[in-house]
Amino acid sequence: MVDHHLSTAGLPFPSWVTEPSRVLDEEWLVSPFTDPAEVLEAFTRHGIQLAASELVSA
Repeated sequence: MVDHHLSTAGLPFPSWVTEPSRVLDEEWLVSPFTDPAEVLEAFTRHGIQLAASELVSA
């Protein structure tokens, strides 16, 4: 989440964000209905397949 918000804002992020321990060993698909075209790059870097629509609050 930190990677996503700071990257979106064009801000630098703390070094711990890119540490190997912050990347999942096995990819996590949050929803089986996730459209790969909607997956957020910042989450992909950490092994998480999360669509932008999953972060929308109603």
